[in-house]
Amino acid sequence: MPKHQPVEKEVPIQVMVPSDIHKQVALIGLENGESIRTVVLRGLKAIGVDVPDDQLVDRRGRRRA
Repeated sequence: MPKHQPVEKEVPIQVMVPSDIHKQVALIGLENGESIRTVVLRGLKAIGVDVPDDQLVDRRGRRRA
């Protein structure tokens, strides 16, 4: 039976970025069907931050059209 890692508390991290950068990040998320959170976590992982793969999933609920 695989061991489950304890759920870590999530805390907000806020940064001020130029609006053009925000738009680019949002567009990447839109193109990939991901949240901005997921795009940022992928970027952090790319620069060497230890981001578990299970955190790279979009946790947003989907609305029915």
